[in-house]
Amino acid sequence: MSSRRRNLLDQLLVNSDSCLCIVDARRRMRFFSRGMEAWTGWSAGDIEGLSCDGLPAEKATPADLLAAAFNPSTAIWKGQVQLWQAVLPTASGGVVRARFCSIPLSSESGQVERVLMVRSEETNASEIRPDLLIGQQLHAEVAALRADFRTRYNWDSFIGADASLRRVRQLASLLKDSDCFFCIAGNSGTGRRHLAQ
Repeated sequence: MSSRRRNLLDQLLVNSDSCLCIVDARRRMRFFSRGMEAWTGWSAGDIEGLSCDGLPAEKATPADLLAAAFNPSTAIWKGQVQLWQAVLPTASGGVVRARFCSIPLSSESGQVERVLMVRSEETNASEIRPDLLIGQQLHAEVAALRADFRTRYNWDSFIGADASLRRVRQLASLLKDSDCFFCIAGNSGTGRRHLAQ
């Protein structure tokens, strides 16, 4: 019976233009609505199936960072409804901010199987518990900053394809994980600071 309810819920949500998403018990993004697509610029295909569990790995894409921002807290998995702030990276490289309400969805046995997260247009500030939000807010802001940093300082941001630039990329790749000191030398305006970033 619960799988039948799940299918009915999915059918209802597919036709919704509200900003909402669903995270399943494996902490994966199960559903990303048309409203979320329009608001963030990400398609459901980019986001659905991504892990929301904990901080993403160093090589995470901006889409991974967005999914990680929706990692439900322990209180939500225990059945508590929660209001929280989100800072989300957009597909265009920007950032959007909003309040969300996380609603646990339980099975007939009472165990939380999924969490419905709905963007809240207006929320009474007294309803939000800052002690529960600060960790999520910091996590979301770090995720957005990482996405911006990766977009701004990736290899595609360098202009040129001659042999000397390829050599610089090879050397930088060797040094990026090294703990030794090194100096980047060159004329003013050649991109030393950009390469260091």
